[in-house]
Amino acid sequence: MSRNDAGIAVFESRVQRDSIEALVAQAYHIIDEIGPVCHRQAARAEELFNRLVSGDAAVAVIGQFKRGKSSVSNALLGEEILPVGIVPVTSIVTRVVYGESGAEVRFLNGEARKVAFDELEGFISEQKNRGNSLGIKEVVISTPSEFLKSGITFIDTPGVGSFHRNNTVSAYEQMKDSDVILFLLSVDSPINEIEIELLRSAEEFAGKMFFLVNKTDLVSEEELAEYMDYCRSVLASILPAEAGEPGRAAADGEGGTPADGIRLFAVCAKTGEGINEVREAVTKELSGSIRRIMENSSARKLSDIIDGALMQMAICRAGMSRDHRELDEAFRSMNEFMDAEISAAEAEDERRKGLTGMTARFQIPYDILLNEAKHRISARVSELFDVECSFDIVRAEGDPAGGAFAGEAGLGGGDASFAEEVRKLCSEVREDLSGIMLYKEDNAFTVVRRIEDMNKAARRLRSIKNTAYRRFAAR
Repeated sequence: MSRNDAGIAVFESRVQRDSIEALVAQAYHIIDEIGPVCHRQAARAEELFNRLVSGDAAVAVIGQFKRGKSSVSNALLGEEILPVGIVPVTSIVTRVVYGESGAEVRFLNGEARKVAFDELEGFISEQKNRGNSLGIKEVVISTPSEFLKSGITFIDTPGVGSFHRNNTVSAYEQMKDSDVILFLLSVDSPINEIEIELLRSAEEFAGKMFFLVNKTDLVSEEELAEYMDYCRSVLASILPAEAGEPGRAAADGEGGTPADGIRLFAVCAKTGEGINEVREAVTKELSGSIRRIMENSSARKLSDIIDGALMQMAICRAGMSRDHRELDEAFRSMNEFMDAEISAAEAEDERRKGLTGMTARFQIPYDILLNEAKHRISARVSELFDVECSFDIVRAEGDPAGGAFAGEAGLGGGDASFAEEVRKLCSEVREDLSGIMLYKEDNAFTVVRRIEDMNKAARRLRSIKNTAYRRFAAR
């Protein structure tokens, strides 16, 4: 469950001491030292650092279901690549990046499979992938769209507020990792409580927000003008920080109101009305203020990462005081579970010994089987010990011809058996858990030292959080 910080080490010496990159790197090292219970937070900090170094901005379209997010996304990209429909279609986060046309489905078990554009709906659609029964992490599409050429990663998210709760959860999680948010409204429904809650959450993470009112072809010009004024006033009351930015009239000394600071656009995905204006506004904002936007959004993301680490540390401290009989039972159950995983891996090794030729070659790679074992162990640890447990998931390429895999027996092409790797994984988890819970630790000095180290780390993280927010996120 240990992390590899090479990605940060390569660039860390090149960043300015007081930059947001330096603060993220400091937080990463502290969180990484805490141990495996903060693996997920360490991974997010590492990813955040690398994104800051690359300078690639994440632009996400979010909103309530059936506001036309995928249709607006297609219009902005200038290509009909995302599936749309009369019922909620998007159930999986879809990333669109600049490059040669192509699509890849990435699964939670590490499988990465190339697919044709006309196959995407089978993976993205809620109707064909109910509750994400296929276990998809995300879909990544490459397209030579001019809108993406400057380094934008465009993200289409599931709609919130539908019958499918997993879509709402997915949208909220993706919102945390976005730098710029295009918040979609529509003229056929006034702003409601679901959208207000989403807006307030979006404000906590985005460096810049734009608001798009879709389906303008459904109303007259007079009705549209009235609705746009209504949206400005409501948004100004919900997001005073966003509205506090001076509008054009105020900047020119002609007066203006707080609502002038709201970036609000009337669009119609069906006719293309207003799409160019949005595209140009986003491109101009990113070309002129990308550094400030990413500093702002990164400080907000760092705050969330640190809050998550502090929560895990609090859970660990509580776990240290658990009754030994409870811990004995938890470790007994954990050991039984891991012994069963090892036995299953040994049986898989034995099964494959008798396979030859093409039958042996086209087996699910051990990398994927190990990733699936990691997910099962992670879930069991969380269930028994009330702490997070996550692992690095190894990417495994799928054969585009029917989804078969061309994988030799060894893990990652090596000679290690599946059982050996599972046994090693289980041993590391047992050791890590014993250290986290101070299981059967009778040395009082060790216990006190561990608690002091965690308290010290917590103080340093809070200091970094306050510094980052004060310097880069305060509006």
